[in-house]
Amino acid sequence: MIDIKFDESNVKMAAALLRVAPKEVRGAASAAINRTLTRIKSRSSVRVRERYLAKAAGIKSSFSTRKASTGNLAGSAVSKGAPMPLAYFRMVNSRRGPAKAKVLKTGGLKPVKGAFFKSFPKGYEGPMMRTAKSRYPLKTPYGPSVPSMIGNNQVVEQIGEDAENFYNKRFAHEVDHRMAKLLGG
Repeated sequence: MIDIKFDESNVKMAAALLRVAPKEVRGAASAAINRTLTRIKSRSSVRVRERYLAKAAGIKSSFSTRKASTGNLAGSAVSKGAPMPLAYFRMVNSRRGPAKAKVLKTGGLKPVKGAFFKSFPKGYEGPMMRTAKSRYPLKTPYGPSVPSMIGNNQVVEQIGEDAENFYNKRFAHEVDHRMAKLLGG
């Protein structure tokens, strides 16, 4: 979970303006929170892809957002999802031994014990594993989930710092914009 802290100068500015135009300050805070939620989604995708070999669309689609309003100045961006199939990462079929996969950008391909590539008449072609000694049933091997990739300490720290900086700049901008409109400028 990422908590965003107000910059002290923004707090003083908001306190002074709340007496004059409370509706405008609440609107500015709501708009800044909502823009920050969008920023968190996009920056999470960038930060995760710096470390993992995942696709941006899969990361962004794992987020559900609850936007802030002037009546409720709280918003959230939550990533939910199950483990992603290893086919979403880099996989190589080796001639001897098990198939190899690479989930992290650093390091090399690692063998996935029992994995092999199979193509089916309905069109699926990718890695499979046996669930028992018999030939069938087969299962798809999985890698990490998007929430677990985002939950990496380095990724969370980077996203938190970026979100806090962005929110404070955005809030100041939104207040300036609303005050200029209010004063006819």
